[in-house]
Amino acid sequence: MAYIEPTVRTTGDLITSSIWNQDIVSNIIAIKSLVDAAAASSDFENYTVSSDIVTHTADSDIHFTLADINALFVQDSDIASFINSSDVESYIQSSDLDTLNSLVGQDDYRLSIAGAYLPNDSSDSPAAGLIMRTSSGGTIKARWLEATFDADIGEFIMWQFPMPSTYVASTDTWLDIQYKMTSATGGGVTWRSALMAITSSDAQDFDADTFSSWNTSTDVVPGTAGYLARNQMWLSNLDSLAPDDHVVLIFGRNSTDAGDTAIGDAELVSVKFRYNI
Repeated sequence: MAYIEPTVRTTGDLITSSIWNQDIVSNIIAIKSLVDAAAASSDFENYTVSSDIVTHTADSDIHFTLADINALFVQDSDIASFINSSDVESYIQSSDLDTLNSLVGQDDYRLSIAGAYLPNDSSDSPAAGLIMRTSSGGTIKARWLEATFDADIGEFIMWQFPMPSTYVASTDTWLDIQYKMTSATGGGVTWRSALMAITSSDAQDFDADTFSSWNTSTDVVPGTAGYLARNQMWLSNLDSLAPDDHVVLIFGRNSTDAGDTAIGDAELVSVKFRYNI
């Protein structure tokens, strides 16, 4: 089955079952067959890329463009960026799903505020505030938990969780942070985090383990107090994190950092522990 370039259509055009089967179903099968055939015959060198067109050197009918793939498959901008990258040959050779998932797949572990706990509130690890907010709008008032972090004291919050088995050691790992400010309308807020990861086979006393070095990120706060902001903190210090580890994560505001200039409390709403798979 050969790939047939779809016709460009506009709003209001009638898409019949025949058109759908050719433009979508048959073309997907053709592209899959192309990749499968390449993998089976190990003839990756017989494909050339020129002006965004991938062509089999022995059969010019076996060809498709990156724009075709983009139009058929791509909605997510991250995947679109990958598909349109220059490393097309690598993409063609990655015919197994595990390899493709490792390139574009993601997973996450949601760290709820309700599931958090506070450190011992010593001078080295002062505790953040845990409060229940109530919306000022509406007849039925929405309520939610949030953690508040002072502008002058480096306060912390903690979570513990088992690391999912889908995690792959040394993959890109980050925190997806959502927060708002109590009163600040300018400046920055600096967040920091550290991990303690214990593997069941470690020659390590659980009760005597320590945290990794700090991971940090600085974000410019919204121009209006109370508006939700999102910040990503890339985690390079992971304490040799591995699948199924028991993890203790400490998270807080680094109020002494030069980039932490926003006044008043920072109000943490949610955190996701994210990683590529």
